[in-house]
Amino acid sequence: MGRQVKSKNLEKKIAARQKFIEEVIGFVNQLVSEEGVMLTYEEYSCHTYTLAELNNLACFSFRTSGSFTMFGGDQVMVWYHPGSEKSGLDPVFDVTYWDIKECEVKYFDPSEFWQQALRRLIRNKKRLLARRKRLQEQKLEHEKNLNQNKEIDTELRKEAERLKIDKKRYTG
Repeated sequence: MGRQVKSKNLEKKIAARQKFIEEVIGFVNQLVSEEGVMLTYEEYSCHTYTLAELNNLACFSFRTSGSFTMFGGDQVMVWYHPGSEKSGLDPVFDVTYWDIKECEVKYFDPSEFWQQALRRLIRNKKRLLARRKRLQEQKLEHEKNLNQNKEIDTELRKEAERLKIDKKRYTG
């Protein structure tokens, strides 16, 4: 009787893990294709290879690679890095698959922290992407203003030099 309970427990764990893996792969593939950056795109006679990534979204970074053939051969990697950048960290999720039902889990961090955070990200994707876009736009606007200020400053210095205005009087 105890063996049946253990088997049922294991069956539930396997089903839950498979479901989570499928959810993560679907989410990451869609997210990276919509919001990520294509790092590599290579076309060959019988297949196409792509490598794409999306970095630093709600403490996560993602990478997908795939070989689009009838044989499949895709990989999804996820990094969780609260309070830091991705560089140098090992992924918390690394799965290769041809048929998602037969995927090979290369690494799956057993910690619940990243799994819960990823579930929150999946639920709040639209809001987080909108926030990320606003922050990127603000950063671009700030950089644009800095460049304009540098150009104005350069022009003013040229005019001051042309008119022989003492540098000490307009610096500092």
